[in-house]
Amino acid sequence: MDSPPPPPPSEGPNPQFPPTPPPAAAEIPPPPPQGPYGSYLPESPGWAASPDERNLALFCHLGSLAGYVLPFGNILVPLILWLVNKDKMPFVNDQGKESVNFQISITIYVVASVVITFITCGWGFPVLFGPPIFSLVMVIIAGLEANKGIAYRYPLCIRMIN
Repeated sequence: MDSPPPPPPSEGPNPQFPPTPPPAAAEIPPPPPQGPYGSYLPESPGWAASPDERNLALFCHLGSLAGYVLPFGNILVPLILWLVNKDKMPFVNDQGKESVNFQISITIYVVASVVITFITCGWGFPVLFGPPIFSLVMVIIAGLEANKGIAYRYPLCIRMIN
């Protein structure tokens, strides 16, 4: 019992499955925005920081440790690094602003702790240790993340500089 031969192949497209049309122009996403030197902006999905940007962002965060040695060094060192490099490197612009904002916030928290200590006649003295210890831990974490090329956001940060 021979089976019937298969039907001959038809010429052209199969009428049961019409070809899919190409995507319309509105469906094709635009390319990510370009920053200076051809790098993508930190908000875009295809963006990656260069090693120089990552190192300067790391120094913006770790430079705030100068506040333990110099008065207001915690604000001045990140501020200077950010102001010098903000137009050339988008990642340093983002992380420098974040570091300066956090250090201004920590300074406000330290002043509030001093006021609480005076109001409570010294009973609030342990509160003075909170902001500096918190700052030390957060700065180290932020520096490590920035060195990986990850844009870090500090908790409890008042963002005054946009």
